[in-house]
Amino acid sequence: MHAVGHTEDADMPKGFRSIQTKYILLVLCCVIASALVIGGVCVSNAVYTTQRAAAQNMNLTCETYRYKYDAMFEDVQTAVETSASYAARDLESIGRFSSDAAYRDAYAEQLEKVLALETQNSDSVISYYVRFSPDLLSFERGFRFARSSTDEAFERIPIVKIQDYQEGDQEHVGWYFTPISTGTTTWLEPYYNANLDMEMVSCVTPFYKDGELVGVIGMDISFSKLVDDLDDLRIFDNGYAFLCSSEGKIYYHPLYKSGTAIQQDVSGFDAHLENESSGELLYSGVSKGEKVDYAFRTLTNGMRLVLRAPVSEINADMTSMVYTIGLLVLSIVAFFIVMTVFISRRITRPLRELTEAAGLLSQGDYDIQVDTTSRDEVGILAHALKRAAAELKAAAERMKQLAYKDSLTGVRNKTAYSLEVNALEAEIENDCADFGIVVFDVNNLKTANDVYGHEQGDKVIRIGCNRICMTFPHSPVFRIGGDEFVAVIKGEELSHVRERLAAFAERTKIENANVEQPQDKVHVAVGVAIFDPARDTCVQDVFNRADSQMYETKQIMKQRNS
Repeated sequence: MHAVGHTEDADMPKGFRSIQTKYILLVLCCVIASALVIGGVCVSNAVYTTQRAAAQNMNLTCETYRYKYDAMFEDVQTAVETSASYAARDLESIGRFSSDAAYRDAYAEQLEKVLALETQNSDSVISYYVRFSPDLLSFERGFRFARSSTDEAFERIPIVKIQDYQEGDQEHVGWYFTPISTGTTTWLEPYYNANLDMEMVSCVTPFYKDGELVGVIGMDISFSKLVDDLDDLRIFDNGYAFLCSSEGKIYYHPLYKSGTAIQQDVSGFDAHLENESSGELLYSGVSKGEKVDYAFRTLTNGMRLVLRAPVSEINADMTSMVYTIGLLVLSIVAFFIVMTVFISRRITRPLRELTEAAGLLSQGDYDIQVDTTSRDEVGILAHALKRAAAELKAAAERMKQLAYKDSLTGVRNKTAYSLEVNALEAEIENDCADFGIVVFDVNNLKTANDVYGHEQGDKVIRIGCNRICMTFPHSPVFRIGGDEFVAVIKGEELSHVRERLAAFAERTKIENANVEQPQDKVHVAVGVAIFDPARDTCVQDVFNRADSQMYETKQIMKQRNS
């Protein structure tokens, strides 16, 4: 038998391979195939994740700057509209204003104090003014205060003689004629003000008495202050930000002059200006033969804030990641050859987990569980993926808080109320609605703001909100206006709504009696309505009944306190 066996060895054909060789070849083929599949999946997910992260980063940066600018614009617009409301309300009559010089001087002096109060804490307004209509007086009348920077105090400057210029002269009198032509609060596009020798953005509004134009109130923001932050903003290495109009006219650009058409920078961009990029969406275009992606947001004053970056730079991390994954795959192949099937299984399992986790992450599931105990490249990748998931989740939560939470009181805001209304409308449509709406209005908020300052006004709002939340602890409370709150009540709180409102009134009475300062007394007008399918066809019907009852209560409270 030994000879036979030896003969068989001697007679082995050329090219014979042992079972061990075949096994190694089989394992090698499996490893290579598996490595190619796993590498392809990882590269695909890396491409998607990198592009998605770039889109989220650019959109989040754009959104952050939008919130910053909108806060500035909204503060200025509120100040202008508040001043105009006061000016119209405080004017006794057009006749006396036109004929009584002493009254006119006192009225103008009071308006100066109102606008000075509205702008005293502003770090953006460089000029405010009131111009009375020349049709009411035989001479130019009004006032203007300005400063060259926000670090300086306002100084009175001479007013422009409107009648010396044509109505279409935007540089000199556009701030006066434009709001009169629109009849409402208007944001002027950035322009050069020849009177103050600077570029600015103006918020202006006309005010009327008994339907007749009295004048125009406005505030100006230095355009250079708006773009200071954008000068230093860089997206990747060569990306940048700029401002333009909805028609594609450039207001600010690091490379092009103001007034240039946006097509000079990015071809095809103007076709998207009526939309906005979302959290995972970027628009594409071509700039000087180079592909670029861009994100943009519409600001309160109508300008578009645009961020753009070269696609090559956006994909730079992806390219590096693809190379890294390629090297990892080759390492795994060699590692499998040496360490056999057992080690291959240990490598394959965490890779599958990471792939599944990356898939869940790409679907918006940020609570992924990955094994980070492995002391190799897989462990590093797992740590990176877990950190990325945590950062994305934190960013999503921050955006959700900004979108649905009122920053002053901590309760839900008007956007959240709109979602609640949609849910209630669905219940009404499905014949399963059973709810009530309570409308609250904090009285004398404007008096608190005007007399004691906005900090006292904010304190009054928070006190009122806390009482509402204590009264309806299990119902959602929404702040839908400056001094207006809404509670949507269901279940047990709906069944005992009258008792709870009585307790609310009693608590208000007790707390007001215990405060020492009169400005800390908070009075809240309340109106309530319960959904009645026989008379209500939508949520707005219920709200209107509650709102009407609240205003009746408010009038009674005013009469009682007068």
